[in-house]
Order: sequence, then C-alpha cells, then structure tokens
Amino acid sequence: MFNNTEESSKRDAFFKKIIKVIPIRSVVIGIKSYLEGLWWVKGKPLYLLILFIPITVGVVILLAILAALIASGNELISSLIPFEASIWYLIPFYYLLWGVFAVIIFVLSFIPPLLIANLLSSPLYEVVSCAVEREVRGSVVEISWRQALLAMVEEGKKVAFILLVMLLMFVVVFIPVLNLLTFPLLLVNAFLLGWDVCDYPLARRGWTFRRRLSFAGRNFLVLTGFGLWLLVPLQFVLAPLAVAGGTLLTLKLLPEE
Repeated sequence: MFNNTEESSKRDAFFKKIIKVIPIRSVVIGIKSYLEGLWWVKGKPLYLLILFIPITVGVVILLAILAALIASGNELISSLIPFEASIWYLIPFYYLLWGVFAVIIFVLSFIPPLLIANLLSSPLYEVVSCAVEREVRGSVVEISWRQALLAMVEEGKKVAFILLVMLLMFVVVFIPVLNLLTFPLLLVNAFLLGWDVCDYPLARRGWTFRRRLSFAGRNFLVLTGFGLWLLVPLQFVLAPLAVAGGTLLTLKLLPEE
C-alpha cells in the first residue's frame, strides 16, 4: 500500500496540488491521514505493542485530569460567565455559555499534559516513525549524535512555542467578553497538536525550528484536519496511534530526496 513507486510519487504530487487549490479538501486529507496511520499500525503488532506504553501512561493522566475537573470544574466555569441566571430570560444564555466554556476548559486542560506526555514518549514515537519512513521510502535519514543534540534544542523551542500559544489562549478564557471568542481558537489547538505529531520526519532531517514552523504554516489546513482527532476526550489514546499517520502525511508533503 505504501511502496515507493513511480505511481505513488505521481499520487503525492497530485496530492500537493489539491492541497493548494481546494482548502476544504485539505482538511479532509488531514483527517483521512490519521485513518491511514491506524491501518498501518493494525498490521504491525510489534509497533502496536510499543505504542501501548504511552497509551497506558496517557490513560492514567486522563483519569487524573477528569477527577480534578469533576471536583472543581463547576465552580471554575460559573466564575467565567459575566452574569448570573437571576432573571428568567438570561437562563438560556447562561447555560449556553456554561456549555461552551465547559467544552473549552475540558479540551484546554488536556493539551499541556498531552504535549509533555508526547515529549517524554518521543523515543518510542521515533522508533515507529522511522519504521513508517523505511517502509514508504526504503530508507531512513540517519543523524549523528551531534545532530541529535541539536535536534533536541530545536524540539525544545517548538514545545515552548506551542505551550506559550496555548497559555495565551487559556488566559483569554478568563477575560470577560473576550472569552466569548475563544471557541474558534480550538482550531488553532488542533493545528498545533497536529504539527507536534507530524513533525518527526522534519526533526530527523535536522530542520531548524523556524524552518519547521514555516513548513507547518504552509500546510495549516492539512495539519488542522489531522489534529482534529486529538481534540476529542480520548486524545491520550489517539495521540500515540497518530504517529504513523502523521509520518505518512509529512512524507507526502515533503519532496522526494
């Protein structure tokens, strides 16, 4: 399915043209790429076993966050709404805002721990990503120890950037009136999470943070479509399984070397 043939090269070239011409289809391609990754992992029990480790850690973190939200989530959400349901005609608006803020806080609460979990699990993800690239392109880009250390520095810049953006969005949630505009920013979260998972082939090639950010910006809609999978409550389970699909997607976007 993923052999490195002349036909697949033509298909990838066509894929890139579609992304530039039809924006909505770009999002759909990103969504579909996750499913392609699941199909790849399905036939590889060894790599599925490797991914089971971060999945298990993720489930533990997921349960801890859920417990914290259940304990204090109601008070936090109520404090964000700029009015009380004291008059009958405000009641529908109050509960509508309550639902919106509940979704936003629910999603944003999981994202920083998810990024940290991804960073800690990156050696395991790298093994899976390398296996995908080896199957698709016949070989994997090798890096020296020095390049690996430099890559860690660039990776740190990327994680810091993503966390900073998400922190700013989280702060907006607590600003009256302005917090009403935060729901569309969930798409930005999808983009950032999609980029984080799809970035392994770029890191292996020694790309700087600036170059990787530029690449991600050019493919914003595709990465956003891919990252939509990671906004659902089971994101700690979906994120490890997304590594294969993210690598497949990035290899399609990269030129042949």
